[in-house]
Order: sequence, then structure tokens, then C-alpha cells
Amino acid sequence: MSKNKEWGSDFYYLSGAEYKLQIGSESSDTKFDYLYFSGRAAFRAIILNGLQQFGWKKIYVPSYYCHEVYGFVADLDIDLEFYSANPFLNEVPNTIKDEKEMVILLVNYFGLGSPNYGHLKNIFTIEDVTHNLEVINKSTAHFVFGSLRKTLPLPVGGFLQSKIKHEDVKSSFAAENVALEKLSGMYLKKAYLEGKVQNKEFYRNLLSEAEKSFADISTFGSMPRFVVDYLCSLNVTQTIEAKRLNSAKLKKLLRKSSYFDVVSAEDNSEFALVLKFVDKSSRDDLRERLISKSIFPIILWPNQIIPDDQLVEDTILLLHIDFRYGDDDLKVIANTINDADI
Repeated sequence: MSKNKEWGSDFYYLSGAEYKLQIGSESSDTKFDYLYFSGRAAFRAIILNGLQQFGWKKIYVPSYYCHEVYGFVADLDIDLEFYSANPFLNEVPNTIKDEKEMVILLVNYFGLGSPNYGHLKNIFTIEDVTHNLEVINKSTAHFVFGSLRKTLPLPVGGFLQSKIKHEDVKSSFAAENVALEKLSGMYLKKAYLEGKVQNKEFYRNLLSEAEKSFADISTFGSMPRFVVDYLCSLNVTQTIEAKRLNSAKLKKLLRKSSYFDVVSAEDNSEFALVLKFVDKSSRDDLRERLISKSIFPIILWPNQIIPDDQLVEDTILLLHIDFRYGDDDLKVIANTINDADI
């Protein structure tokens, strides 16, 4: 497909038959109870429902997280209390009050696993499984939610699974506009990769400006209808399995390094290739080398607020390994990492 080759960053629009259901199939092979504009919109819907139905007073939230999500519920009448948790120390502390007017947010970081919360009997539980959609129906949390656009080639999208009934939220004009803007950027990125467009700033500007709008409360609403239709055309299981296979292949291609460790799940379910470095300078050196080769890694999440989390932020790097990439792509990524003089 590609003439302007690059790896990582935002999805392009998936228009071919690969990873889409055959014509005549009923819908996506993965079902969702409720669909929203974004993962943070789903999170807000959960909190609104909890305030109305159960009179929640406080939500315990992990310190290492995308803090913009917390900003999306900052106006609601509920106290947010941080507990220390990150991808490498993901436990529920004994300071959590296991009471019915409380709720706790738990995170499956990078697809590496969620904390053990089976001992909690009274508190309501919310689990964010953005980084591992395979565990949606395995979770025992009261509410399971996440973003879909991080794993699937969608312009926008969040979901909620729960046995507790929710009222459907209305569509949002702002959400529709942002979704169209993101979709336009995805179309232009596809054209760029195919060599039909030479200036990548067109799609980069569209995507980055749309991304800023996710913080706007006016985007709170249901998933736009055209995005729902596109989601229903995707073979979600096949898309996720492609990433799992790529993860196993890429890890076999990497040489052992004295500068980083590869952090992996036993079943290769990690969200991306996760590299944990000995220090920030080593991480930044490899990051710059990758970018110079048009390989665009991820740092999740920037702007952490406590020292332990800042250390994690400064010493990890994630690389996309999803369905977009075949064996030749994985070799390019592996060779670039292996050849890095850091």
C-alpha cells in the first residue's frame, strides 16, 4: 500500500476487505452494551449514573493515568482521591475504604494485567480495559469501560459494559464534528501513505486539532452513527489477534539489551511493545533514533504528578505493533532498535 512509509502514530482509514467482516455479516463480532464518543465520555456516564442511582461520595483513582480523563469529571459532585498505582506496581492499597458509597477505578495497564480486587465486597468497581479489549467479558467489575480508538481504526469511540442499566445519552453536535474531523485526517493519512498526497501536515493538523477537542465537555454524548456503522463492519477479534501475533514475532527479533527490558504478558496480550529503560537519557536516545527512521513511538502518559509515576513516564517507551504491520515491518522496527547505539 505505502509509498510514503512510516510506522506508528494515528490509524489511517481502513477501506479494504482485510480485517473487515464479509458483506452480509450481521455486525461486529464483539458486542458492546453502550457506545460513546470517547472513553472519557463513557467514564463520565458511569459517574453520573453512580451519583444518581447510588449516591456515590468518593472515587478512588490511580495516580498513574491519563489525567485529562479526570478533568472530564472534575465538575461533578464527587471527591477524587488518588491511590498510588502504576504499570509496575498495580495493587489496591489497604487504605481503600470498602464502603457502598465509594467507588474505585482500576486499570489494566498496557494489557499487562489488572490489580487483584477480589477482596473488595462493598465498594463499586470500575475497570478501564482500553489496553486489552479481550478481557471485557472476563472482568468482574461492576462497570467495564474503555476507549476503542486506541486499538481499532476508528476516528472516535468509547464503550461501557455493565449489568447495571444506564440511560442512553444523547448525540452531541460537537462530537459529530470532531468525529468527522478525525475521519478526514484518517482519509488524508491513507492518501499520504499511498503517495497521493505529499504534504503530511494536512492530516497531522486535522488529527492533532481534533485530539485537543476530546477534553471539551461538549463532546459528551453517544458514538456518532457513522462510527457505529463502521465499528460494526470490523472484525474485532481478527484485529486483536493480529496484534498478539505481531507481539510474539517482534519480541523474538529483538536482541537482549543492557539499556532496556522488554515488558511482556505471558499470552502476548500487551497493548504495544513495552520497553522499560534504565534511565531517561537512554529512552530519549532511542526515541529520537526511531523518529529519525519514521517510527513513531508512544509515551504513556505525559504529565504525571508524583515522583514514582514521573520516573515510569520518563523511562518507558511503547511502539505500535498492530494489524497495520507485516513481517517486513517488524524487521524494520527490530533492526532499528537492535542497531541503536545508545
